[in-house]
Amino acid sequence: LFADSIDRQIIARYQAIKPAMGVLCRRSTVPDFRTVKRYAFSGGLNAPMEEVEESGEYRKSQIIETQYSYAAKKFGRRVDFSWEAFLNDDLGALSDIANGLAVGAYNTEEYLQTGLFWDANGPKDAYFDVTGIGQDGVSSAPLEVASLGTAIAEMCGARTSYNVSSVPVVNIPRYLVVPPALQVKAQDILKSQAKAWVFGGTISPAARDVYSSLGEYNIQLVVNPWIPIIVTSGTLGATTWALFSETIQCCE
Repeated sequence: LFADSIDRQIIARYQAIKPAMGVLCRRSTVPDFRTVKRYAFSGGLNAPMEEVEESGEYRKSQIIETQYSYAAKKFGRRVDFSWEAFLNDDLGALSDIANGLAVGAYNTEEYLQTGLFWDANGPKDAYFDVTGIGQDGVSSAPLEVASLGTAIAEMCGARTSYNVSSVPVVNIPRYLVVPPALQVKAQDILKSQAKAWVFGGTISPAARDVYSSLGEYNIQLVVNPWIPIIVTSGTLGATTWALFSETIQCCE
């Protein structure tokens, strides 16, 4: 009865926490710890169709199959105390164990999920850099209106190399992920209509009345406190940022 009560408390408190990286990652449930495979199909199905002459044959589209493999792992810790200690706990010191373990589970997920996209040197090229492009929107440029505009344009397919089988890849930006050091600056960029650039400590008159349409994109700000914990090279942990597109619906 005691163990069941603790389990219920831990699960309830864990589910009450709103994760930062949870909006970026799709959750999938597997039955056990064996490696599972998932498949994705691409090719010419979405490409513009070619004209077929009278009595002519339709051309066959090439379907490319991509396979992904992963497996579940187990994480946890144990807290030991006696039944007598629990009964004698008139100050309630042991009653907060469930909350502590729930927060520990949440922190584990946030740390591991952040590590999927960042390492000690900043954003991982394997995710953000595609054939030499993409880094303009992460660590290589400061978080400014112009830099964010460039990143949005790249995500929306401004470069001709963003295509698969002659079909443009359009990723609508939805989430701007920043470390705590960029939280206020990111809020100012996304929420403010008027923008001003500072030159030599004074506001340039030519830039005083510049307006931004970034608010029209409905980009949501995600502040991830684990970024400076993982990104330890120089000052990148305080300056790196990244744009993410909308995630697909979670499946269980």
